[in-house]
Formats: sequence, C-alpha cells, structure tokens
Amino acid sequence: MSYVTAESKVEWLPTGRAFTRPDLDPMPDDGNRYDLIDGSLIVTPAPSWRHQSAVLNLAMALKAVCPADMRVFVAPLEVTSADDTVLEPDVLVVRRSDLGEDRLEGDPLLAVEGLSPTTGTSTSPSSVRVMRRRAAARRTG
Repeated sequence: MSYVTAESKVEWLPTGRAFTRPDLDPMPDDGNRYDLIDGSLIVTPAPSWRHQSAVLNLAMALKAVCPADMRVFVAPLEVTSADDTVLEPDVLVVRRSDLGEDRLEGDPLLAVEGLSPTTGTSTSPSSVRVMRRRAAARRTG
C-alpha cells in the first residue's frame, strides 16, 4: 500500500495490480483529470481557459444541430469501456437512450479530445487510441 500527502485526500493507491474503476472514487476533486487506460492511472492538469473556450464553442455548435434523440455533454462524463479503462473525453455526443440513472450506459456516438494550444497534442493522447479501439470493436463485433 502506498501513501500520499494528507491534503490530497487519497489515503492509498493500489500496488501490485492494475487500477480499476472503484480506485477512482477516492481521487481528490482538485481540478486534475483522472483517467484509467488499461489499468494505468493517467493524471492530467486542469485545461487552460483557451482549451475550455474551444471545447465550449464546439459543444454549443453541436448542441445547435443535435437531433432530439441525442445529447451533447462536456467533461466530466465518464466513458467506461472496461473496469480498468475509464475516460472523460472533452466533448461527447450520446444517444438519450444510452443515458442511465447517473452514467452513460452505451458508447458515445462522438468523443472529442481537444488539442493543447501550447503542445499541439491531446490532453490525453492515449484516450484517443482507446476510443478508436472501441469504435473498431463495435464495427467488427
């Protein structure tokens, strides 16, 4: 068992095994983004105001043309593909019928990761690969 600082509010982190969805529950609400990709914890800092502005503009444009049977969301809204893979894409378009009581129960129709204006990369490039893998599995399965 590993210990972290008291102010982080996380008292333990798993050792010797992959992270799973329940391990995200005690993570602090500190502005960081916590994703799981194949059992690895990916922590990214809070996005810049430029990033947030671009995400909001895209979400508003999508919402303006979104059919009644779909909804547009911005992060945080979890997309869980397995117990060890939980993502929060920047923008999601989902079917209303895939919304459960408190979470998304189906795959998103569209998942968008914004690029960082300073690095030109996604805040979570691995999440893009995971979403592509999910889409390919849906097409073949």
